[in-house]
Amino acid sequence: MIGDCFLRHKSEPALVYDSVLVFARALTAMQDGVQFRSSGVSCGREQPWVDGSSLFNYINAVRELRGLTGPIQFSEGKRTTFKLDLLKLKQHDLVKV
Repeated sequence: MIGDCFLRHKSEPALVYDSVLVFARALTAMQDGVQFRSSGVSCGREQPWVDGSSLFNYINAVRELRGLTGPIQFSEGKRTTFKLDLLKLKQHDLVKV
C-alpha cells in the first residue's frame, strides 16, 4: 500500500540516525575506559572483535538519550522505551488506530 510504504520510509531515516547516535555515545564512553584494539579485524574471518562485548555493554548502559524517535534506553541488548503508533490513512488525514 502506498500509505504503508510512505510511513515506513519516513521512519527509517530517524531510526538510523538514532542508531548512529547511540553507537557514537557508546564509543565515546568506551574510549574513556577501554583502549581500542583494532589489529587483525577482517571481514573474511569469523572471529569476534576483542572489544565487542565491551561495546555491547556500553550500548546497554546508554541512558537519558533523546533521539528523533523519542527516549532511547536499552536492556539486555533491546530498546526498552520504544513505542510506535499504528496509523490508518484516511482520505485527507492519518488517524491513530
